[in-house]
Amino acid sequence: MNLTKRILLLLVCNCLCFNSILFAQNKFTADLYNAELGLPSNHIEACTMDSTGFLWVATKRGICRYDGYNFQSYPTVSGNILSLFNVGNKKFVYYTNTGGLAEFDPYHKLKGTIASTQFKDSDPSNDHYNNIFVDDAGRIWCCDFSHIKFYNGKPRKFKSFALINYDSPTDRLATFTQFRKGQIWVASLFGLYTWNEQTNKLSVSKDTLLSKLNCSTSARIGSDSLLIAAKGNLILVQPSSQTILSKTNIGFNDAVISITTTLISGKKCILIASRDKVYTLSMSSGQLTEIFTVGPNGGMINSLFCSGQDDFIWISSTQGLIKLTPSSNAVKNIMVTPLLSRPGENAVTQVIKYRTGYFVNTSIGECYFTYLDGYWEKLPIPSHVNHIALADDKLIAGTSNGLFTYNGSYVSKVGSLSAIQNLFIKKVLVTEKHIWLLTKNKPLVLDKTSYSIASDLLIRDSPIFIQENLWKDIHSDVAGTVYLAGWMRSGYGLAVYDKKAQTFIPISARTKEQGLFIGDYYNRIADSKNFHLLFSGYGGFNTVNEKGIVTQMISADHYNLANDHVEGIAEMPNGSIWFGTEEGIQVWSPKTNQLTLVTSLNGLPSNNVTYGFDVLNDNTIAIGSNKVISLLNTDKILTSSLKNKLVLSSLQVNGENRKIVANQIAINPNERNLQMSFSTLNFCNAGKIEYQYSINGGKWLTLGHSPVLVFSNFKPGDYAIKVRVSDNQDQWQPKQLQFNLVALPAFHETIWFIIVVIFIIVIIIWLLFSFRLRQLKKLSAFRSSVSQDLHDDVGATLSSINILSAMLAEQTKLPEKSSLYLQRINTDVQQLQLKLDEIIWSLKKEDNSLHQIFTKLVNYGYAILDAKNIVFEHRIDGVQKDYFLPYKINRNLYLLVKEALNNIAKHSTATRASFTISLDKNRISIIVTDNGKGIAEDKTYKRNGISGMKERASEIGAVMSISTVENKGTEIRVQKKM
Repeated sequence: MNLTKRILLLLVCNCLCFNSILFAQNKFTADLYNAELGLPSNHIEACTMDSTGFLWVATKRGICRYDGYNFQSYPTVSGNILSLFNVGNKKFVYYTNTGGLAEFDPYHKLKGTIASTQFKDSDPSNDHYNNIFVDDAGRIWCCDFSHIKFYNGKPRKFKSFALINYDSPTDRLATFTQFRKGQIWVASLFGLYTWNEQTNKLSVSKDTLLSKLNCSTSARIGSDSLLIAAKGNLILVQPSSQTILSKTNIGFNDAVISITTTLISGKKCILIASRDKVYTLSMSSGQLTEIFTVGPNGGMINSLFCSGQDDFIWISSTQGLIKLTPSSNAVKNIMVTPLLSRPGENAVTQVIKYRTGYFVNTSIGECYFTYLDGYWEKLPIPSHVNHIALADDKLIAGTSNGLFTYNGSYVSKVGSLSAIQNLFIKKVLVTEKHIWLLTKNKPLVLDKTSYSIASDLLIRDSPIFIQENLWKDIHSDVAGTVYLAGWMRSGYGLAVYDKKAQTFIPISARTKEQGLFIGDYYNRIADSKNFHLLFSGYGGFNTVNEKGIVTQMISADHYNLANDHVEGIAEMPNGSIWFGTEEGIQVWSPKTNQLTLVTSLNGLPSNNVTYGFDVLNDNTIAIGSNKVISLLNTDKILTSSLKNKLVLSSLQVNGENRKIVANQIAINPNERNLQMSFSTLNFCNAGKIEYQYSINGGKWLTLGHSPVLVFSNFKPGDYAIKVRVSDNQDQWQPKQLQFNLVALPAFHETIWFIIVVIFIIVIIIWLLFSFRLRQLKKLSAFRSSVSQDLHDDVGATLSSINILSAMLAEQTKLPEKSSLYLQRINTDVQQLQLKLDEIIWSLKKEDNSLHQIFTKLVNYGYAILDAKNIVFEHRIDGVQKDYFLPYKINRNLYLLVKEALNNIAKHSTATRASFTISLDKNRISIIVTDNGKGIAEDKTYKRNGISGMKERASEIGAVMSISTVENKGTEIRVQKKM
């Protein structure tokens, strides 16, 4: 069973009393914890509490720790634990029948064997160490089948004292106590002994009775008081004088197996346990009061433990660990005995203090007088009692069939007047001079003395008294003004008696802010020193001032009300407003404007508080519920059950327990699943406690009643975690748990990883670049080789042809036609040489300066324009001779201008042409112009290679524009930003 499910199961079981096994009596509630809730075994031998507040439980399958939510086993301590003693300093000594005597320090994970079990010999006494006790000198006392003995750690030796010369049936021969340094008291099955450190001897008591006692157990109950249980008697001994102070017969023959002391509700209490019962012992009277008994299938009790820090009684039994919780001293629940045998719900609707007793009215219309001590007297009122009130020394009862009085001896019906003879009376209000009766219709007013219709107070008819309206309560303030509360078909259910109008008028007529009303249905009215009057209803409650004006609204729309059905309401002397709902009692503090909830977790028998709600004195409210009266102490009920303690109970990292040191938690990169458990270590009902946490100062997040915080898959970094706790009344304890979580990053999450990755990427890029550079160099070398071969071989051949053809033309007289052919050969060879030079230049793929490009284009221009008798002008501006361009730009600019010059020579019929290159602010401008016939508009981008020129300009990121006018020439402009 995982931790979360186990805690949820504990939350449920904490709310239950296991009636089939346990019977807690006299205001104690019993809760059973067994293997289903996480214990290693149902057989519990003993338990104790360390200085931190954890409960340590010895079972048949090792030791475990309990924090109020979860039982955590310690595998290093296994086996059947027969005896356990808390040495202090968070160390324990224990005994198992297989492992012998050992010590255990769970906080430092230390375990050491003091004396091991001897399996190979036949002596049953040399390896038994039961009923462990450690004295103030560190000596470990224990017993076996015939001896008592102690282990002294310094010489590491045992000292044994034989009580009998044979083997007893049990190794629990004695119990040990210490009152003064160097002296140990031994209460054994064979008499009372003392051991003295100076003599190192064991001496039997000088008292004849004590020396022959068959002591089953003993305990120190005072600074000089030793209580011994021996064969049906409890004997109180004064160790300093070694005398018997008292001897009490306990009235049963079962052996007492455990005695302890504790504080219950601040009072010292002595607890006695037999094998199946637990009692409280009154030292003044010697009377035993049974508070718990094991049921028919409940096993046997092994021991008792009380920490003295709280009211809990822990019972170790063969069926599990049992926790006895005393009833809250803030709530006294009294059963209404006459109603217990009645079927169905029979609720208490009123409790009125009368002299030394109380009048109690019920929902079934029966009225009782009681002293709340078991005595109940039913009043002989022959009609269903709806409401009761006191008039002087008489009880006034409004019934379904008229008005009755009770003077403490007999019941009389008020009814000489036919007007009230058989009247259905909902409520009775007694004022200084009058008795007001709230009926089904409008109220009636009687003279307080004569019970006749009052002549000095008239109630005229009013629209608020129509039959459809429902009035539920009538109340008089300190000034004598009378108010009504209920439901009105049209309007709000509040009304006040107006003396001038001599009738009741709606309070809404006096209240301008209609939005202050909680609704149209009101239930009850109560006095208030701070607000004058309180009106409860469906939706919350209103306050009304002396003028009958609504002044404030506490509603479910604006406050966290437990339930919107509000009935009984009262203001206590400290100014707090208490009101009952279907989900408990809520307390509103006008000072803090905060609400507090009181429920069955605080001792109420039911959360439905919509019946009786009567203030008995300055700090007591009588709450009526089904067959029960609860006397609620308003001073004590809000006292927090928390002890201002909060600890980190356990830390699991990737499912394994981890120790936290100095509130620091360091988590490795592969550890990203954390489970932290917390506890207040007060062991009260888990439903009373709520946990919240925040991270790095953020807002508080709710964990609810389960104190488990789970982190998973979180990012590396530092986390400051805070945990706080409150009770079910939203009282946050001052102590908060704070610790720092450091989640270490994996290598791939560090800055070094990023640096390494960047370095590797840079290396890869450099390697790729180097490889590409080598390839380009190889390609460049190949191009140079090819261009050189072309120049050397083909160029030389063409030059030879050109020379030979020229010589042939000069030296030989050829026919005219042959001469023309020879001239054509010469011209073609010259053009072929120019093209070959261009090819060689492009193959070299070298960066050239802008001056070189300019010179080459000028030479080309002269070559082709002179033949056409076109005057060619050229200019270069702002360009340094060492201004180089990349090969790609060189080539495209060269070919673009070359095409423009070629078009001029072929198509322009121009007489003049110009070519200009300029450089201004890293912008190259090239302009080629002519004075020819221009270019037709429809042919600007379709012919003469212009589209190719545009593509070359675009390829290098340049902008080309053409400006042409018919018969006036053309201008081509190219601009490239460098």
